[in-house]
Amino acid sequence: MTTVVFKDGVLACDSLVVDGNQKLLTPTQKIFKVKHLVAAICGDYEQAFDAAMYLLNTELKKHYVKPKNPDFEVWVFNKETHESKTYRNQVKTGHEIQSPCSMGSGSDFAMGALLSGGCCKSAIEIAATLDTTTDKNIRVVRLWKLQNKKYKK
Repeated sequence: MTTVVFKDGVLACDSLVVDGNQKLLTPTQKIFKVKHLVAAICGDYEQAFDAAMYLLNTELKKHYVKPKNPDFEVWVFNKETHESKTYRNQVKTGHEIQSPCSMGSGSDFAMGALLSGGCCKSAIEIAATLDTTTDKNIRVVRLWKLQNKKYKK
């Protein structure tokens, strides 16, 4: 599984992929960018990746084939308009993402950290400590800066 979090214009995720009970050792990309769109994925990696590529490349004429047993979630962020949508097990209708939010196996732990005032990176670190299918190899992406908000350095 994985853990992905979003708060105050910042997106973060771990890089672990699990196949059944087997952890794959290679760090895996879970955040993708095409032009001004950024996607983060969770769930069945192949299903989520295919859905993300479809959502990020709307100009492609590729026909998306919905899996028989879908088990994925994709978040898509527009860096220009600051719009964000979540797509769960389908690609037709997205729902607005509220900040802060989290998804994945360590989601509850990460959300607790975010609601306690933690940043995205610390939320993933806490989730990795408490969830065996989240690791501490973390990628953090600033999508946009919030206006009228001071950040700690």
